Amino acid sequence: MIREHEFNTRWWGSSVGILDDPAFFDLDPDAQAAACAPYSWIEFSAQIDAAPHPEKLGRAGFRNVDAQVRFRIGLPRIDST
Repeated sequence: MIREHEFNTRWWGSSVGILDDPAFFDLDPDAQAAACAPYSWIEFSAQIDAAPHPEKLGRAGFRNVDAQVRFRIGLPRIDST
């Protein structure tokens, strides 16, 4: 359910996890703690419509710290200024 986030582990200098399964937040607190124990910290990533309610995230020790918006700009179609 939680796997090592290779880039963040190299950057942080100790094991960092990444989680993308919202079912984690339905586990009991002891199971959540056991799954998190091997990591210094864990990033949870999900589409906004699939993410658990912020209260549920908070009970598991997670916080919303950023959002990523994916978009593309067709630069070749922009006229030179």
